[in-house]
Amino acid sequence: MKYFNDVKQLADELMIRKVCSKKFLIGIDGFLGAGKTRLADNLLKILDTNCVNVIDIDDEEKNYYPRNKGSITKNIDFIKLKNDIINIQTSVIFSSACLMQILEKIGISLDVYVYIKRMAKYYKNAPDIWLYEDDCTFMGDVNEWEEHEISKALKLNNQINPFDVKKQLLLTKEVIQYHQKYQPYKNPEYFYSRYEE
Repeated sequence: MKYFNDVKQLADELMIRKVCSKKFLIGIDGFLGAGKTRLADNLLKILDTNCVNVIDIDDEEKNYYPRNKGSITKNIDFIKLKNDIINIQTSVIFSSACLMQILEKIGISLDVYVYIKRMAKYYKNAPDIWLYEDDCTFMGDVNEWEEHEISKALKLNNQINPFDVKKQLLLTKEVIQYHQKYQPYKNPEYFYSRYEE
């Protein structure tokens, strides 16, 4: 397992792996808002489209899943996604939450696996903080977690409709369940730490 917080160093590592010489599938996984899309785009800028292309599950043009439906894994156009991954001639950087679950459903495995953590500096001598660590490593009852989050939101604003909060939490709940099952942060080939700016 190698650790990076500089996109150029990660790109150099991928070049050593010869991602521009043969076709690789490079996966970028992480929690919602971790910076998966940004990392994929920054790697693309460095490595160039002659070397790699990016498939981002959130790409609105490609419309792999209708965003208004909430769930990622239940609403993906798996056939379109699989065909796009297979038909690109260069290496592919595929970024998505619930990455391993999606790849399992389409029967494709990764050549390179990157897990991105969104980090924040704390005090001078204190360790850095992994934002969303509590959600990523949560192993309790997700329905209880959801009820707790709804009651927290209602305490902040009692005008909120609990159904609206539940709908907003649907995607987060799905990603927490994915992290419970797959624990993607435990064995990535590469960790990438994205620091708050």
